[in-house]
Amino acid sequence: MKFSSGTQNNGSIISPPHTPIQSNTPTLNQNITPCSKNTPPSINIKSPIATKSLYAHNNSSSYSFDSLLQKKQNLRGFTKCNERTFDLWKEVAERKYTPAYVILGQCYRDGILVESDIAKALIWFKRAAHMNDINGCWYLALCYFIYYDNYQDAFTWLLNASKKKHSEADTALGLFYYYGLGIPRNVNQALDHFQYAADLGNTNAQYLYCECLNYIFKEKENQMPKSITMEEKSIHYDKLFHYCSMAATQGNPRAQFLLGKLYLDGSLKFINTETSNYKFNSSIGLQWIRLSAENGYKKAKEFLIEIL
Repeated sequence: MKFSSGTQNNGSIISPPHTPIQSNTPTLNQNITPCSKNTPPSINIKSPIATKSLYAHNNSSSYSFDSLLQKKQNLRGFTKCNERTFDLWKEVAERKYTPAYVILGQCYRDGILVESDIAKALIWFKRAAHMNDINGCWYLALCYFIYYDNYQDAFTWLLNASKKKHSEADTALGLFYYYGLGIPRNVNQALDHFQYAADLGNTNAQYLYCECLNYIFKEKENQMPKSITMEEKSIHYDKLFHYCSMAATQGNPRAQFLLGKLYLDGSLKFINTETSNYKFNSSIGLQWIRLSAENGYKKAKEFLIEIL
């Protein structure tokens, strides 16, 4: 299912258009019910590179990738390694193996095997980014944003990572546009980036898309309440239910709470006037809210205390 957010150019920086990506998600002709407790997702902006598959061994190198990693799945494992591991990465980096640039940057940033040095981390991330490494672009953007409060350079490198289909970068771009961080605020551009990241499977983006979509709809509703047609309401709640369901079924507690509220307040009746199943379903709604509370969402806990 694809949706268009109707982005307008309000004089702000416009990023390159993306091609929407199909995703396997629940359809609107079925009720979505929670089946088990899920661990709430979290964004760890300093998390190490997750899998070895991101950095497949370069056959032209004389080094074994597995021996360099010592069969560790991520950089956290490096804390049990010795200085020789770090030296090996530097030797690989000298051969212009760009993933090694990123790993060295993370070592310096997080103080793994060496003393933490943000300036040196920035240098290594820059080298990777200028070699068009997607993770180099991402970590360089984070470095500029977190440690240097340099929103403009962070935005530039987020755009570069976004062009390479980096869902976290698009999520971050959505936040930059939504809050106007170093650029003119543009909620329509924010919505586009959240949607693109959501279609790439980013759970946080799926929820943020719902929040941004609701904000735009309510702003229009407050300013021109009589101008909103039933068709527009149907399209709005169609999108909202679609992306909220994706995030909720993947364990996002905020999306679980929102989905539960949609079932309880009867908003889903606008999806399709011929589908009565969506008008009100307190049982399914309460199940989602309970699951959200179990996953630690404070608003869900407060809501249950209030109504039960």
